[in-house]
Amino acid sequence: MWPFNGKKDNVRKAEEAERQARSATLRRQVLSVAASLTLVFGVFVGVYKICCISDSFGLAKFILVNPSENVTTAHIKRFLDLYPGQNIFSVDLGEMRTVLLNHHWIADVRVTRVPPETIQLFVIERIPVAILTMTEAPDHRLSYYVDKTGTPFSPVPEDNALELPEISGFTMAGFLNESGQTKNLSGKLLEAVHLIETARDKAGILSDRVHRIHFDAAKGYSIFIDSDNKQVLMGPPPYGESLRRLTRIMAGLGEKRDQIEAIDLRESEFTVVTGLHEEDQI
Repeated sequence: MWPFNGKKDNVRKAEEAERQARSATLRRQVLSVAASLTLVFGVFVGVYKICCISDSFGLAKFILVNPSENVTTAHIKRFLDLYPGQNIFSVDLGEMRTVLLNHHWIADVRVTRVPPETIQLFVIERIPVAILTMTEAPDHRLSYYVDKTGTPFSPVPEDNALELPEISGFTMAGFLNESGQTKNLSGKLLEAVHLIETARDKAGILSDRVHRIHFDAAKGYSIFIDSDNKQVLMGPPPYGESLRRLTRIMAGLGEKRDQIEAIDLRESEFTVVTGLHEEDQI
């Protein structure tokens, strides 16, 4: 036997022992990771049971940050059908927001969960800028508040106390059609809202005199001013210059203004005023 054969055997034994030691270490590490994952999973399940199944977290508080006459905390609770002791972690905030956006007076809303017992709402309320009136039959009149986007959003109550310009000339059938007329009328309603805003911004002394805006498919828009509803035919948009011209005309007429029945601004070169002793071109 060669002298170095024994040394080779010792080297092989040392290498084998080292491999076994590494394998044992790896097994211990794997078992340690598995135990940690099991512990984490167990904690997660425990927290889930505490938060989402048990009664430890209840819907004890429901806070509407900015309540108003049209959007109150009590009204929202009824609207959402919430019940006492409801677990706040069982509430789907996205679904709650979707439901709230169906509320007539809510334009947008932010819903947040504040553990352990609070759901908090911040509401952006619709602001009415006009009242849309639609006469569907001689004895059937519908009225809706309209916001700045031209969207009718809530029926006007009989005891309405808001002094808003009226928009007329539209029908419910026109808004509900599946044809292209629906989109066209919606755009026309938004145009009426823009006309109201322009009258407020650029009409000077007329800003508080506009009582009604009427749409006619053939004649376009008319505004009715003063308490006796003098008709002003506006012509095509943009309306800023027409309203400034109207302001100058009304100021120039002075006391004769009370005799006016109508003013036609549809022609850019002249203005027709009726109701005086004779028809004048200005």
